[in-house]
Amino acid sequence: MRHQNLASNFALKIHALLCRPYLKGRDWFDFSWYVANGIYPNLPLLGAALLQTGPWQNEVLEIDGVWLVQSLKAKIGAIDWSAAAADVERFLRPADAKSLSLWSEAFFDAKLAQLGRAASK
Repeated sequence: MRHQNLASNFALKIHALLCRPYLKGRDWFDFSWYVANGIYPNLPLLGAALLQTGPWQNEVLEIDGVWLVQSLKAKIGAIDWSAAAADVERFLRPADAKSLSLWSEAFFDAKLAQLGRAASK
């Protein structure tokens, strides 16, 4: 049996966030969950995944907390948050779906700041 820990799962989720060519709201819901639960991504695994597929394929990258925050910040600024919320809403119970009204660039920037603080520990 093979398994991964939460840090590795989070790294692969971030890979999807940065490399997926389409918007998937559930990815951002998961991102929020990982950050809220104090999970920090496995950066070596993220780096290996980025070198295998995506826009950074075959580039020389230094994947660290600074790179991570900068890359996610750029992605967050490019998202249509109402579309992302609409995409994930069908998967949530009505009580949980109310939290989607918070989804915005500012909300995810705050999550990113929280992740950045974890990187500096």
